[in-house]
Amino acid sequence: MTIINSHLHNRQSSTGLWPVRRHRALLLLILSLVLLAAACGPTSVAGSWAGLGVDSNGLVMANQDRVVRLNEAGAARWEFPPPGDRGQAQFYAPPALTEDVVYVGGFDRKVYALDRDNGAQLWVNEDAADRIIGGLAVAQGKVFAGEGTGGLLALNQRTGEREWFFPTDRGIWATPLILEDTVYVTSLDHNIYALDIDTGEVLWQQDLEGAIAGTPAYADGVLYVGSFAHKLFAVSAEDGEILRTFDARNWVWGGPALVDGVIYFADLSGTLYALEAETFNPLWQQQIAEGAIPATPLVAGDVVIVGSRDDHVYAVNRESGLPVWNQTAGADILSNPVLLGEDVVVVSTLAGDRMLIAYNIENGQEIWRYPAAASSE
Repeated sequence: MTIINSHLHNRQSSTGLWPVRRHRALLLLILSLVLLAAACGPTSVAGSWAGLGVDSNGLVMANQDRVVRLNEAGAARWEFPPPGDRGQAQFYAPPALTEDVVYVGGFDRKVYALDRDNGAQLWVNEDAADRIIGGLAVAQGKVFAGEGTGGLLALNQRTGEREWFFPTDRGIWATPLILEDTVYVTSLDHNIYALDIDTGEVLWQQDLEGAIAGTPAYADGVLYVGSFAHKLFAVSAEDGEILRTFDARNWVWGGPALVDGVIYFADLSGTLYALEAETFNPLWQQQIAEGAIPATPLVAGDVVIVGSRDDHVYAVNRESGLPVWNQTAGADILSNPVLLGEDVVVVSTLAGDRMLIAYNIENGQEIWRYPAAASSE
């Protein structure tokens, strides 16, 4: 409850009280997060969302009581833990994938390293003081995991042993961004931090006026990051100086996507934006959803794809923002959509019977879902 209360305090102190009716989708989102934050055992959490990772061998999903590797047809190749051993851990954080290993953080305060080919546990670290909600990052022999109520943990990639810990005043709910020798991490304490990758020493930090739950995008020495202050920021990666800002309509929860000099991001009003990265001049903005859009948009070919709390997946034209297709997923969508292969987008929903749904990018036709629907005979 501490995390959620801090969100409410931040929102009220910066912009005043807001009409409940107008922000119904936002309140529903907060309700799901209250359930998540309040859970205190291995019991499955209602309203959970999946963490997704993609590589050339398919998709890895971390959701509820399992981590699953699926092939491009949506069939499970392995599951961790095996069905008979489930119930002790919960998973929501997006996994980090390398050539040989899947790294995933658990709601049980543990970080797991799993064999990429068969899902066997290679090591487990139990040093985290709190649950892991944000995605893991891997670089230079280290695994980085943010804790749900504050702090970044750096582990040895090969052994899982703790190397350093950096405390924050509030939780880290986003995947860290690593560029060369620097780890950039955002926090619900309003700050973006630049840390030395070997020691965790603070190189700089910058207050972005509101809680930050998304991973920055990066290009040409500039970090692009949104905050609950209703703003998108351009920040110098070298020293943290705020270079420019853009005012959104509501909280910017997910990270932005940066493609060909254009920033695409969404907010909790259901609005999707496209800006010139160098100037923040708006190219277009469209209210495309009735519910909140809490995730990072997926830019694939000529379309931008997002999921919403109104149970829909939307594809819009990348150049104009005009609708291309939308589909009803049947449940709220909170996680980032991911590209599987060249022409398939996969989204996760809050429904247990449709944790994942794969759509054709061109026309929105459903291709498969996980778990597969039971056949009727």
